[in-house]
Amino acid sequence: MTGPAETYSICSLLDREASKLARSLADSISEWLGATSDLAASSLEHLSYHVAEAYDLDALEQRLQRVARTVSHPLVLRTAGLGLFVGDEARVLFLAVAPTPELLALQASVFEAAGGISRRQRETFRPGRWLPHITLAHAGKPGPDGSERLLEVPGRGRGTSSSFEMRLDGLSVICNLAGCDEPLLRVPFGR
Repeated sequence: MTGPAETYSICSLLDREASKLARSLADSISEWLGATSDLAASSLEHLSYHVAEAYDLDALEQRLQRVARTVSHPLVLRTAGLGLFVGDEARVLFLAVAPTPELLALQASVFEAAGGISRRQRETFRPGRWLPHITLAHAGKPGPDGSERLLEVPGRGRGTSSSFEMRLDGLSVICNLAGCDEPLLRVPFGR
């Protein structure tokens, strides 16, 4: 299994142009909030299909190779504006991704593949509950840290569009910590 307290994602990395657009949007919003965005800490802009505390990487690689072979071409998706997850403990500002039947089927396959070889998976990624998104910023509990300002953000982009196309060409496993700037595992679609 991978490390103790970090979280890991099975995801698709955004293509270069989509990464630049997502980072620009996150930076613009972070500047307005007076905070650091999640994307500023990592160069791995991504769309997560499954998140857990740890994976058996050897078993996961075999399973993800089987899933990736079922996708014969890159997925071309479109973002659908800004959104906000609001909970008692945190606020998460995200860039919504318009779901397609192909994307939903891929996510369900990835979730199934990770079953039994992940520790403490996030149930919000269970098919039927999962909302495709790209996380732009996190804030803690409501209070003086500026997290209340996140409630005002959707619609603000300061000239940066929150609607663009992206091309996803494979599956990756990444560590969700600052400084983790290389995938632990990468499996291209169609092979």
